[in-house]
Amino acid sequence: MSKSSPNYFFPTWTRGILLLIFLLASYSKASGQTFSPDQLKEDFAIYKQGIYEVHPAPFQWYPRDSFDVWLADIEAQLVRPFTEMEFRKLLFPVHQKLGCGHSRVRPSSKRIKREKKLYKKGASRWFLPFEAKVYSGRIYITKDHTPDSLLEVGTELIALNGLPAKALIDSLTLFFTSDGYNTTHFNRGINRQFSALHRAFFGEQFEYFLDLRDSIGNTRSLTLAARVRTRSLDKQEKKEKQRNRKVEPAKETKVSDKPAEKKLIITKKRYKLFQAEADSALFILRIPSFAGKKGIRFYKKCFKYLNQLPFPTELILDLRNNGGGSAKESTTLISMLLDKPFTMEARGYQHIPRPIFKHLSIGKWGRDYNKFMFGLRGKKSIDSDTLTYTFKRDPHKKYQYKGPVYLFNDGYTFSASTLVGAYLQDAGRSKALGEETGGGQFGTNALSMPHLILPNSDLKIRMPQWRLVHHINGQDQGRGIFPDFPVSEKIEDFLSGSDPYLKALFIWRKDAQLSD
Repeated sequence: MSKSSPNYFFPTWTRGILLLIFLLASYSKASGQTFSPDQLKEDFAIYKQGIYEVHPAPFQWYPRDSFDVWLADIEAQLVRPFTEMEFRKLLFPVHQKLGCGHSRVRPSSKRIKREKKLYKKGASRWFLPFEAKVYSGRIYITKDHTPDSLLEVGTELIALNGLPAKALIDSLTLFFTSDGYNTTHFNRGINRQFSALHRAFFGEQFEYFLDLRDSIGNTRSLTLAARVRTRSLDKQEKKEKQRNRKVEPAKETKVSDKPAEKKLIITKKRYKLFQAEADSALFILRIPSFAGKKGIRFYKKCFKYLNQLPFPTELILDLRNNGGGSAKESTTLISMLLDKPFTMEARGYQHIPRPIFKHLSIGKWGRDYNKFMFGLRGKKSIDSDTLTYTFKRDPHKKYQYKGPVYLFNDGYTFSASTLVGAYLQDAGRSKALGEETGGGQFGTNALSMPHLILPNSDLKIRMPQWRLVHHINGQDQGRGIFPDFPVSEKIEDFLSGSDPYLKALFIWRKDAQLSD
């Protein structure tokens, strides 16, 4: 049949309708598939086995007897079919009790692949028509995506679809875990992806009912259509952003997003060294995450620069929203700031039952590889069924920075970033500002974190195999690093673009000088 010949079997409009029906049916299958009680019980038995036999410290914060009761209660509810999201919601509360910020109940990779495939084929996705953040237990609009700019940034969201703000926050915090009894990590996690979390927890909706309160206390209700996203729309938006960048001045000409407070000195990717405008001797080292070798090279460059200055300097380590990363990079940074050796240890089971390995993403070979590499770097010891590797790190003499250090922490300061703060604070090398870190001050479960994959629902349970213990003074109370000077961010700070941490530091230093 030639290109000009009419299609007598499927006219263009018919093919369009058939494609739409296929996409909707496929999406329904991807999001609404249910699992029988027998399938759920099989998955749950493997989940329970993972907690009891793989996780390195499952009963550190709550006793095993309590877990036995909580898990029995969940199992008793598996008498009807559940969707994937319903099953996840059932596991969320007990999983939070592990007090393990690295362990998460993640969605099925098969479902994610199906959704990505549909997205590439042109299927629509519906999101909230705004972004929001939590400040002081309240939700505020921080970005308006409505076509007619119907929302004012800074407006308080009292309720969404009839659900009060507090209940909405409590629902979304179920996605998150933190170390020990910490709770500051939850709101910080919500603030990073409010719209995406709402879509995942409550499902896609075509319209939303908002109850709002403005800055002077006036309330109103509003009904908004969902924000529709397709692959073609996303591509178009990306092209527009690229065009706008070409029209705007070059990025290098902008010394800082907040030139009134600090100016950029050195940058490498997302790593940045700023100099405070109000005090030329004060520098801010912004570390968004610990990515590895790039970060180490950046620190060397920064400390070489600071050590060559003809006047004494002070340094802020800005670890806000730093969820961690490379242990090698973080310990290297510590070695550049401490003038004495420091140690830490990794603890785990000497033996993990072989049958569970078929459900772990790395298998037994991965576990053996961990032990081999730890053995090369650390000193091995065995006590009963507990395997321990002790690691020692010497100070980095060539790039040693000896000036005063301040830490900017928040609830998302976690894992490797908390490791840095814990050792600096313990050695008396730093003072911390902000809020309690989401990562445990005395350690975390980390280093090797395979997924326990449940066979029927395909849920992925991130399951650390090692407990990293910080060798610092004090008793582990299951909390993060508490600040020497508490600072809380408010919606007014977001609206003004000012940095409350920097303001608080200047006040603190001034008060300290007056007291001296």
